[in-house]
Amino acid sequence: MKSSTHPPLDEAHRIDRLRSLAVLDTGPEALFDSLVQVAQRVCRAPIALVSLVDVDRQWFKANAGLHGISESPRNSSFCAHAIQGEDVMQVCDARRDARFAHNPLVLGAPHIRFYAGAVIRLNDGTPLGTLCVVDRRPRKLNPAQLATLRDLAIAAGHGLEFREEGLRSLELATLAHAQQERLYALTPAALFQTDLTGRIQLVSQAWLEQLGYTSRDVLGRPLADFLSADHCAWPSPETPGGKAGSDSLYSALRRKDGTSIKVRISSMVECDPQGAPIHRVGAFEELASYTSPEPQLPARV
Repeated sequence: MKSSTHPPLDEAHRIDRLRSLAVLDTGPEALFDSLVQVAQRVCRAPIALVSLVDVDRQWFKANAGLHGISESPRNSSFCAHAIQGEDVMQVCDARRDARFAHNPLVLGAPHIRFYAGAVIRLNDGTPLGTLCVVDRRPRKLNPAQLATLRDLAIAAGHGLEFREEGLRSLELATLAHAQQERLYALTPAALFQTDLTGRIQLVSQAWLEQLGYTSRDVLGRPLADFLSADHCAWPSPETPGGKAGSDSLYSALRRKDGTSIKVRISSMVECDPQGAPIHRVGAFEELASYTSPEPQLPARV
């Protein structure tokens, strides 16, 4: 018998972890659909499922062959038994297995005779459900099929964790954007953010008030539209010196009323964790006159 390599099942923790994934009752996803399709082909089974065992039901994140059904009661679930074990649970003839002989899924549709389920676990060992195959006739998987089912269940576990990381990253990005918008609304500084082509993505309330514009006037427009015609451009992020440090321009910004103010505009390119440039952020400072002598400016583009 295969020795246990995972801690005893803590059902309360297991359910909490399952719910924390925010995966229950979500729509189909290509990764999980692909896994059950591979299981279906390799095991030559009419039905293959990614089944997640909830408090009182098993819910199918992916379903190949069990048409029109998205869940079934836990008290008739083969998968609820499978997650108690370590290795693939294989039921070669459900009618001859005391655990399942009177199961409504055996006595009635879909008339299960054969079941094999490999446990889907997270990296910490928490079992969430199974990647399983079902047939309507008694049978047995060969060693290669069993090995493939195990590998597919591992892939499903990784897929659930990657999915969770993606959702968390999206939530953090959304929160960061909301915090940035609050900062831009409250700060007395004249701040702006542009994409790498120079189009304005965000400006502070102070920027709008000093120049007399509304956000509708400026968002999506090139920053150059508001600078004097003889301004100098910043280096592109793709050019040497364009990724690190800050740059300054001396120019004039046009107010909505047609007047202009002399400014020094300081900015820098922000990069993602991998070092790829994502946008430019900066601020302008109104000047009584241009600083003299002026710093060496980058070439006009």
